[in-house]
Amino acid sequence: MTIDDAGLGWALQGRRGTEGIGACRGVLLVLVAAVGIAGCGGPSVTMDQDPSAFDEEEARLQRRLANTPDDATAHRDLGSIYLRTDRPTQAYDALKKAYAQRPDDPKVLFYLGLASEQVGRRQAALKLFRQFDEVSTDSKYRPLMEGRYEWLTRQQAGRAAQRLVAQEQDRPGRSASPNVVAVVPMQYRGGDERYQALGRGLAEMVTTDLSNVGRLRVVERVRLQALLDELKLGQSEYVDASTAPRLGQLLGAGRLVGGSYLVTGAGQIRLQVTLVDAATGERVPQLENQRAPLDNLFDLQTRVTFSIVEQLGVELTAQERAAIQAVPTQDIQAFLAYSRGLMEEDRGNYGRAARYYRRAQRVDPSFREAGQRQRKARRVQAGGGSPSNALASEARENPLRETGASIDLVDQRLRSMGASTGGDRDPAEESSTAEKAAELDDPPPPPGEGGG
Repeated sequence: MTIDDAGLGWALQGRRGTEGIGACRGVLLVLVAAVGIAGCGGPSVTMDQDPSAFDEEEARLQRRLANTPDDATAHRDLGSIYLRTDRPTQAYDALKKAYAQRPDDPKVLFYLGLASEQVGRRQAALKLFRQFDEVSTDSKYRPLMEGRYEWLTRQQAGRAAQRLVAQEQDRPGRSASPNVVAVVPMQYRGGDERYQALGRGLAEMVTTDLSNVGRLRVVERVRLQALLDELKLGQSEYVDASTAPRLGQLLGAGRLVGGSYLVTGAGQIRLQVTLVDAATGERVPQLENQRAPLDNLFDLQTRVTFSIVEQLGVELTAQERAAIQAVPTQDIQAFLAYSRGLMEEDRGNYGRAARYYRRAQRVDPSFREAGQRQRKARRVQAGGGSPSNALASEARENPLRETGASIDLVDQRLRSMGASTGGDRDPAEESSTAEKAAELDDPPPPPGEGGG
């Protein structure tokens, strides 16, 4: 077990001018944390619990503030020490003073956001992290803030779903507009696991296409997935006549789009898309079954989307029609890898999702959406999970490098924000080195492929 150079570099950073036993203790304590990062590969590092490890640096900063009470840098660095030594209230107070002087300092924004979480100010934390796009692209805090923001947004969606389900018996159903549409993952009816994820990719393509139609409003994917997780429905129940009205009421959606698909041994895909009136649970009307060679999947999906729009009674503009006809990739292998990434992301396995997205873009370098999702998944992996995970990532020189760390939530996905949910190792990381290498090799030529 070795300590990576980045961990050692951070351990020494910020301690210029400090000497003696107190400084050494601080370095040693951070090195212990670095061993946890590099050796275990998981984000289960806890915050430094021994304030004495930072005694000398803390005393130095307090002396600076005694002489210069408005020293924003001293308030910032003292606040970071308080946060790392499990004193969130003191951290919050110190970092607020730093923020008053330097509201654009990325380190202040990052640490104050974490401190705000720790003292229960979740909305304040979201607002702080949401400023990531105002931070320089050269700053390591920008991706960490973006990842944290995405993570907290998912947490918020999970809590909202819990509240909706808990209160649905006591509150009247929400009015659902027929122009609000929810697109649920499609059900796979085959036995070949290679195509299991295809339903995610197909649903994502339909969601993206319908989002380009000005008269429609599509339920956000994160909010939809949070509710599906909370209700623990099977895929066959998503557009079932008995459950569709409930889903529609909870989401405020008047129409649900779902369906099923099968990939045959002859390389054909059979697609049945269902449009449901959420108010009644009725299918209105039955869309025609679609069948095509798997290589023609993207043309098939485009035809299906046009059929859905027609059944919704929406007349498309030339610009909207062109947007639906555009496809992100024409490569089935790339799309299948992308679909696997979506499935892993929905399970909370962001590191594994990023690897599938990377594979998709490697197969098709023009697949921009895959590259965008890979970057975002890596950022959620680095900045998400427990505050300890975000701090551990900040301690690394390059928080987005390949570390093998992953936030594997599965059933705990989108649950309590304060819990340390980042300690489990991604199941993919338990495989051997040879298995990992094989997983990242180009997929074998398919008898058929797809995305989901």
